[in-house]
Amino acid sequence: MVKKFLPVLAASVVIGGSANAAILDFTDLQTLNDLSSNAWEGSILGVGYKVSGSGTIKFNESNVGSSCDDTVLACERDGLGIGDDEIRAGGMTISEGQWITVEFDHAVKITDLYFLDLFRGKNQFAGQFEQAAVSLDDATPLTFDAALTAYGGYLATDDGLFITAKMLKFGAFTGDNLKDRGGNNDYALAGIGIAAGTDTTGLTPVPVPAAGLMLLAGLGGLGALRRSKS
Repeated sequence: MVKKFLPVLAASVVIGGSANAAILDFTDLQTLNDLSSNAWEGSILGVGYKVSGSGTIKFNESNVGSSCDDTVLACERDGLGIGDDEIRAGGMTISEGQWITVEFDHAVKITDLYFLDLFRGKNQFAGQFEQAAVSLDDATPLTFDAALTAYGGYLATDDGLFITAKMLKFGAFTGDNLKDRGGNNDYALAGIGIAAGTDTTGLTPVPVPAAGLMLLAGLGGLGALRRSKS
């Protein structure tokens, strides 16, 4: 599978600040194997983190939908879930159902969230869809609805988040319209985009290839400047 972007942890730089940005990619098999063999603890951008859940954390599903192609994710697995590779709703609060938390040693900038297996329901045009719920530092959860054309259930916030948090808790709610074609509200946690530091002002993560082109363009500009002076 050819990707347009390199799915590595330190995968991007940040314009508008000196901090680095990265993706904690839960679809990358090497990352998952390293985490599962190290009590679900790791580090990213020099910040330690721990993953925990309401049950056994799984990442066995390798049937990743085509919508994951050409994204910033590795797409070797479809992400994290509880028991059956997905996080399933069990009530009107996150804690009543299955949940996964990712807790960092200190607050970090959250720039993106990535989900897979987040589908529309049978009556998708009538408003049936799966929905992810994410609580930041135990605050009122943010919710993210399945995209209308989510083949493979892929959803990304696309640099739409610039918030600071130390802990993220991923879950889901039950509801009459919150369901897929099988009648469930569940999804897989695919990744978290973060940036170092806590200042969220004016940050725009740029994927590695684009950053490389910017660097080359900058070097080319310096060369042209030198030639114009000679």
